[in-house]
Parts: sequence; C-alpha cells; structure tokens
Amino acid sequence: HIFEMPVLGRDIDSTYFRTLIEKLVRRCLRPLVNTNRGVSSLQVRFDANDGLTVIEVGLYKPTVQVGHLVDLVMLRFGRTRLPREIVDVSIEIMSAGALSYRQQNLFCGPTQSDTSRFEILLNRLTSRLGSGAVVEPRLLADIQPEASWVAAPVVGAIGLSKSHHSGHLLG
Repeated sequence: HIFEMPVLGRDIDSTYFRTLIEKLVRRCLRPLVNTNRGVSSLQVRFDANDGLTVIEVGLYKPTVQVGHLVDLVMLRFGRTRLPREIVDVSIEIMSAGALSYRQQNLFCGPTQSDTSRFEILLNRLTSRLGSGAVVEPRLLADIQPEASWVAAPVVGAIGLSKSHHSGHLLG
C-alpha cells in the first residue's frame, strides 16, 4: 500500500493496520488458493525514506486462513518499532506449501480438530517468542545417546521455498 504522503509511524493504530494487513493478505492468497497451496512464511515490509523495517511470520504448517495470518502479524506488530515516516507497506509470501485437508465429521459440523489447535498454538508461540525459541527434538545418526538428537526450530527458516507472491496495493 503506497501512501500519497508519508505517514508517521506513531500515527498508525492497530485497527487501521489490521484492516490494511487483512486486505494485503487476501490479495496474496488468491493465487495460492487456486493451486491448493498455503502460506508457510511471509514478511510485512514498512518502506521508509530512511530504511526498511520487516515483520517476519513463519508457520508450522501452510494455511490460507486470513484471520489466523493477520493475528500472527498483529502479535509481532505490537513489539515492532516502526520507522518515523512510512511511505509504503507491502506483504511478500516468502514460502508456500501444499495444504493438507482432513474430512470433516458428517453430523457434527465443521469444528477445529486438536491438531489444528496445536498448530495455531505453535504459530502463536513462534510469532510471540521467535522461531529459535520454539523447538522440538530431531534425531541424529549417532551411537551416543546424548548426541543422537538436536533441538531444532519447529518452524523452518523464512524464505526457504522458491515460490514468492507479493501483495502490494496502490493507494
């Protein structure tokens, strides 16, 4: 979203920012949904006259849920120091992956499974604490038990995939 005039970072409130991010995320998701793919990681970029500020969000599993993605960005927004004057806000999908679908219960209606609640929890923890703080054990080929595992981040590094999609709205 390119602003006609630079906007002061301190003047961007969370309600306006949430609406703007939701619009940009919806635009980025259109090409992914058509190919049965979802967002694995994204970046929100604040371009300013004096530099660039980036909010990175990585996910445990790909998703196309706009509300969930916006919530994860908003968790990071509260802790981000915005530039003094913002000229442009854009979103770039850094990596995308195939969506996995599970059949819904026939008579109970659409409900979130325990797995999706776990994934949402991991995504929120990673957004709040950082990708290096949420880890899981990964096995290594070593005969010594104490050296046969490593604590690896649950969410992969941002930008590992070659598929990039950008959301950039002209004001």
